[in-house]
Amino acid sequence: VDVKDLRERLGLSREAFGKKLPVSARTVRRWENQEAEPSQMAIQRLTDLETEQQATGPRRREVPP
Repeated sequence: VDVKDLRERLGLSREAFGKKLPVSARTVRRWENQEAEPSQMAIQRLTDLETEQQATGPRRREVPP
């Protein structure tokens, strides 16, 4: 799973994305920069998120007016 690609397709900040896993925004950044690898549990959750995203299609990031 390409963590950064998935996070961007979901339209989430690192913090919001991390809350779904749950991990810190720092951990998400480390995964995106290949400074660390997700645990098996996190990989399963990432795979689940990717499957959900594919089923529902891309989301748009909400931008304040």
